[in-house]
Amino acid sequence: MSVSQEQLLLAATKIALPPDDFEAVDLPDPSSTEAQLLVKYCGQCHGIPAPSMHSAGDWPSVARRMWLRMERLPDSLTMLVPEVGERVALLNYVMDNALQVSGASLPPGQGRHEYAQICSRCHALPDPSVHSPQDWPAVFMRMERNMERMNVTPATPQEATRILLYLGSCCPPNS
Repeated sequence: MSVSQEQLLLAATKIALPPDDFEAVDLPDPSSTEAQLLVKYCGQCHGIPAPSMHSAGDWPSVARRMWLRMERLPDSLTMLVPEVGERVALLNYVMDNALQVSGASLPPGQGRHEYAQICSRCHALPDPSVHSPQDWPAVFMRMERNMERMNVTPATPQEATRILLYLGSCCPPNS
């Protein structure tokens, strides 16, 4: 039995989408024109993406891929497609509010290798100081749910412990 292009497209839409638990009010400057564009266009097909889902270096290719998909959808779906000026505003918005990635080198420490190896499977490595030691466990759990949804092998319990200890040691408490 041959798989049709429609079947492949439907299968592809079920993985690697933003989670549905991010709301428009959670966006940086949610009343801004740019945030409203993100809700208007991106929210048509999937949950609203948090700008911090990707690094500034990753957003241009993600946005281009989404715009190409939007343009190829049948007219019968009445999909709203952003104009060039709106695309520029959207891209600037997500890049300005993107995931803050680590510099050329990560701070030394036990768990550094696991952090670099496992977290880079899906995205650029966030700067460990972007979250406080108290916030990293919740962020890590959210990433584990995302990995499960995208069929990416998660960290083992031992790796997860080492990663969280590493992240907790990289910045002062309550930072």
